[in-house]
Amino acid sequence: MTDISINGISHRPVSGISEDSLSPERLRTIVQESYLNFLFGAGTPSSFFGLLGNVEDALTELADSPADDEVKVLVRASIHAYFFDSVLVPNLKIIERHADAEPVLTSYAKFLRTVNRILLKRHSSILAKQANIFTTKGLVREEVTYDLWCSHTTGKDVHHARPLPPRVPR
Repeated sequence: MTDISINGISHRPVSGISEDSLSPERLRTIVQESYLNFLFGAGTPSSFFGLLGNVEDALTELADSPADDEVKVLVRASIHAYFFDSVLVPNLKIIERHADAEPVLTSYAKFLRTVNRILLKRHSSILAKQANIFTTKGLVREEVTYDLWCSHTTGKDVHHARPLPPRVPR
């Protein structure tokens, strides 16, 4: 087998493993030499948030319905009330740090700490020490990155870590 050196770090092909399997060594190489991207869908913390269901389909169907405008207004208000109560209101528990939200926040924090450790141990001098995390739970990610004092971007705005609290004079 041939030894290969990338950025001064010795690498060599892993023997005895089929091309379809992912060895720890291969995973380490991928993480070292690739951009890291993660995608978390709406179901990630499903035990905490209500399911969105078919709210969008229901609103579209309602708009196309031949029902009277008064009926449409009432049905639309009911759909919006469901969305508000089941999907939006639980977000207040995140901001208020309610006990129900802690498992979700802790899980995100553990993940972000792990990604941070991986990035800090990267040997590549070419790739930036950053990861892209795409999620429908932006508020959860935002709260956790603030707690971990991480800078992050929402795609258009850069948010820096919370400023250090003022020093208390002794």
